[in-house]
Amino acid sequence: MKATLIALSLAFTFSTAYPSGPERQDISRLQAIADIDSMTAYIRGTHPDMFAHCPEEVYNATADRVKASLPDSMDIAELYKHIGILPPLLGDGHTSIYSGDVFKVFDGIPVFPLFMKFDLTDGSFYLPHSHKRVVSVNGHDAEEIAARMKTYASGESDAFRLQRVELEFPALMHLLYPAGEYTIAYVDEDALTDQIEYMTVDAAPVDLGKDYPFALSAEAPYSYSFMDDISTCVLDFRKFNGLEKFSELIREMFTEMERRGTENLIIDLRRNGGGNSELGDELFQYISPCPFLQYGGMTVRVSRYLREAFNNNDLGAEDGIHTFDNTPDDLIGLRDNPLRFTGKGNIYLLTGTYTFSSAADFVWAFQYFGMGTVVGEETGGWIVCFGDVIHRRMPNSGIPVGCSWKKFYGYGATDDDTHGVIPDHPVAADRALDYTVELIRNGRPVR
Repeated sequence: MKATLIALSLAFTFSTAYPSGPERQDISRLQAIADIDSMTAYIRGTHPDMFAHCPEEVYNATADRVKASLPDSMDIAELYKHIGILPPLLGDGHTSIYSGDVFKVFDGIPVFPLFMKFDLTDGSFYLPHSHKRVVSVNGHDAEEIAARMKTYASGESDAFRLQRVELEFPALMHLLYPAGEYTIAYVDEDALTDQIEYMTVDAAPVDLGKDYPFALSAEAPYSYSFMDDISTCVLDFRKFNGLEKFSELIREMFTEMERRGTENLIIDLRRNGGGNSELGDELFQYISPCPFLQYGGMTVRVSRYLREAFNNNDLGAEDGIHTFDNTPDDLIGLRDNPLRFTGKGNIYLLTGTYTFSSAADFVWAFQYFGMGTVVGEETGGWIVCFGDVIHRRMPNSGIPVGCSWKKFYGYGATDDDTHGVIPDHPVAADRALDYTVELIRNGRPVR
């Protein structure tokens, strides 16, 4: 989610506190239909442009098919299996059913025991830490598995949606293809032949929070280290959360860089899913060569749902759609800062498909205002995108739905910028750091 100053009286956005979570109890078909209708009404009344990427008739027809497919009675997981495809249709990475709550019902029970590694360009996937491409699982074609799972992942780009599938693979396999054991057919792409080989794994409990293929939560949301042999500082930046602590950390970091005479800075956002964009503004005060601004404008829907989310505080605007545009006069000026790194060395920014929301907005402003070199993958978050999420639980199942209430434009962007930030050096995310180190070692020009 993003936090940004707008004409409304609220400086920060936040999520409503959830009511008690969904319990392990069955609900009826009529209750499930009521939940679908409630979810749709909530999104219609909250989102600034619900059908920007999906025709209304497509959404309505899909919702009707889902309702017709519902059994007479179902538990929470079964309900999600039916309705989980609806919010992703809208092509908004922030508007989604929060699957984490649903997947809690799988805690401690046997599920598919492996996280697969996805090729985000074509949807093929591999056994962990190998070049063994999966052909099928229990006779289900791998291409079919990936395509079906992707329908449960909210996101603007296919690559970002596949990244989400990668992170939820064991739970999705249990949800869509439950079995006590799984026979995996694969081809070893390191081998000289394309002979299909097989392995069988038993379903087993998997910690869906700790066993991710990469850690979304570091011991700290941000940390730094030095590579003295190449006079480089690396800022590992995982979350845009905790402005005060972040400000203290980067002040300490730039002080140490000044003391060491550090020549290069690498900012690693490959695993950063966003948060409070004010952290980005604070970092820009150390690295931007000129006044800056992350957002050129936004469209906001004020509604009764938004008022309820903010405890009926005065929002400073009537219900409806409101547009706010920034101009060069709104650029944030550079404050007096003796630790500013601009002009003292090279700055590199690492990106990945998981770079999303406020993290992607940061990358766009970094590139737009010429702060340095971007290395990695196109960001999963788009330059023009929806965001700032409020949540509401479905009345019968208790499953939470998050919905965007703003449309953001990166500074200088237009509605044609329906894509992520394109790196100056396109490189697979897992190679971006090594690639950048080689750029530094070889003394290559910044651009």
